Amino acid sequence: MILIQRRYAYPMNMIACRHEEMLQNNNQERKEMPRSVCRQILFPQQGESVCRIPSLAIAPDGAILAIAQFRKGSRHDFGHESDIVMRRSTDGGETWSEPRVLVTRPGCDHHNGPVVVDHEARRVILFFRRWSATFTSPRHYLEELITRKDYWRSWGLGTFYITSEDGGNSWSPPRRLQIDHLQVLTEIRAGNGINGIQLSDGTLVVQGCYESSRQGSPDPADVREHSILMISRDHGESWQAGPEWETGYAHQEYCLAQIAPDRLYINQRTRGPYRKVSILDLGTGRIIRQWDDMQLPEPVCHASAIAGGAGCLLFCNPAVANHRGGFDAETRHSLTVRLSCDSGQTWPHARLLTPDKSGYSALAFVPETATVFCLYETGPHHYNDSIAMARFPMTWLTEGGG
Repeated sequence: MILIQRRYAYPMNMIACRHEEMLQNNNQERKEMPRSVCRQILFPQQGESVCRIPSLAIAPDGAILAIAQFRKGSRHDFGHESDIVMRRSTDGGETWSEPRVLVTRPGCDHHNGPVVVDHEARRVILFFRRWSATFTSPRHYLEELITRKDYWRSWGLGTFYITSEDGGNSWSPPRRLQIDHLQVLTEIRAGNGINGIQLSDGTLVVQGCYESSRQGSPDPADVREHSILMISRDHGESWQAGPEWETGYAHQEYCLAQIAPDRLYINQRTRGPYRKVSILDLGTGRIIRQWDDMQLPEPVCHASAIAGGAGCLLFCNPAVANHRGGFDAETRHSLTVRLSCDSGQTWPHARLLTPDKSGYSALAFVPETATVFCLYETGPHHYNDSIAMARFPMTWLTEGGG
């Protein structure tokens, strides 16, 4: 296996998790952070450069892999170079390696997608998208891909994935994702951050998306957005198109959890003010139930939802309902973790993780120790100043206390 890594620009050593150092110069939140929660800043802001889009995985050997996009000289989604970076812990999150660059290329804007763990093959698979750093907006991206798809594919645009067989210590060369689909106008590509899942039968399922158009035009009025599950039954060697649905918004940002042998829970970003939940029948590939969950406020932001064992689900997002119908940075705060014990029908347990500004998050659960990890965007001034890791026992959600 080829090692793909470079030293990151941050001049930091391995850090230990000490409660009194949970935040950088933020006395208010240091005072308010619960005693049961340990927090570390893993990816701090560096000048005009920031890290965004957390992905999180617990490798088969127990290593914790915290992954993010390093945006060079900009906070914006487009118009700059960016790398995929990682920090790794082998002692349960007490200390972390120095950041490593997993993916980089001059002139490229790399966006990390879901990371999925294959426990049968003891393999970790990380998806990412490669775009040109010259793309300035989603509309620009669509126009270029639709009108010059062959050129950009030969240039290197697309979705790729890398794999690790040793708990994230080393990674394979990138492989291009290739899924054929008759009605795709652009390409099937991986979604944003967080994690995919492995079903009880061993199938890997990863969030994907694509655009279609009745007229073959990038006109926003004509383009249709679709979410699509990317599935693999050979441990990630090949990928096929799975169930799909038209969304109309945020087709690349949704969470997955298996809640029964034949049922998949899907929790998707909307324009607000509540999260959209769908139940997918894995046998037919069809959505059999869908509703706006009024227990889950939607700030118009990505979120994280994972299985927490024994019919439980964990969910995390900024718990602020956005009634304005679109992106609003002012609603990205008050990151809250919730627990459901009936597969997402009710959410009786909720705890505020931080009152500070916050954005995207990624959850992971270690059943052997009943420990929850949350990698999330946060900051005293902007929701994406830095990326922090929080660690707490499941009992913090169920029993209350400090």
